Amino acid sequence: STQQTLSIRFRDNSTTTGHIEQQNGLLHIQDADQSIFSSFDNIIEGWKPADKDPQLVRIEAEQQAANRQWRYQADLDLAGKEGNSDEFGLKVGFTAELKGQDDSFKIYTRIHQAEQNGEDSSDEIILGSEYNADVDDIWGWYLRAEFEKDEFENLDLRSLIGAGLTYILFDTPPIYGTQLRAGLAYRHERFQDGTTEQSPSLDLGLDHYWQFAEWGKVTTKL
Repeated sequence: STQQTLSIRFRDNSTTTGHIEQQNGLLHIQDADQSIFSSFDNIIEGWKPADKDPQLVRIEAEQQAANRQWRYQADLDLAGKEGNSDEFGLKVGFTAELKGQDDSFKIYTRIHQAEQNGEDSSDEIILGSEYNADVDDIWGWYLRAEFEKDEFENLDLRSLIGAGLTYILFDTPPIYGTQLRAGLAYRHERFQDGTTEQSPSLDLGLDHYWQFAEWGKVTTKL
């Protein structure tokens, strides 16, 4: 029995809202217009009238899950020159992103190798992941982690863990959008000579994209 009104759903998917009392082994549901007698087995769920219908919650969750799609991106950048100095550079990247209606999860890796006049000037490997979730139309939050190894810097491992808030400055999908983020991070570095460094940090960022044509898009990450 209930002292307050309760919304319930029957096995035939019909619903009603009212007070519930037990009478002669049955449940008596009294709403504003009618009295209904039902066995307990005929009721499949109940919820507070102020809450969203669980059936709608399930449908929205299924739709959101159906809208989630993995997207993949591969990058290759090859550059070099000869003259007063001989330079060669190679960058390779791969990104996989699972994007939903209100959140996204991304993992990425980047490899950068470069040399100048026959000597290494860059030799780094980066692996990272990032999760973003929207709170409303402009505010959200994020978590991210990144790991880096750089032979040129004698860096055995650099790890960065960060979290904070995001703010959408402009959003006109799919043409352009700008998002700012700010949070706190913790950085730990271990070098090949055995020394370590660690420090708390500010984590600031800007993400911008501009789809200027069907065949072209500019993205900026700071």
